[in-house]
Amino acid sequence: MPKVFDKDNFTGEVLESKTPVLVKFWAPGCHPCTMMNPVMEEAEEKYAGRAIIGQINIADNLSVAAKFGVMAVPTLILFKNGQAFKEKVGYMDIDELDESFGRLF
Repeated sequence: MPKVFDKDNFTGEVLESKTPVLVKFWAPGCHPCTMMNPVMEEAEEKYAGRAIIGQINIADNLSVAAKFGVMAVPTLILFKNGQAFKEKVGYMDIDELDESFGRLF
């Protein structure tokens, strides 16, 4: 199960991580966000040991979403060394996720 981030643990778990972290920004009621859940679970297995896979509910953590300019969901942001490294917006299957992010871990 992907990690769950919030405003209280985001800095420590994501920005201070020595391992790359792929974060799905999502919101309740977002169908494409829900469709991404199995993709994120598959990514977690596929990239075990190379990346941390997690998610954050923007409805409960608006300050984090605003800090990174998240305007639509789902938004996936790869964080490396405390910085937002790459971003993609919208649903993607595991092949698209791998193409967009997999080589960066």
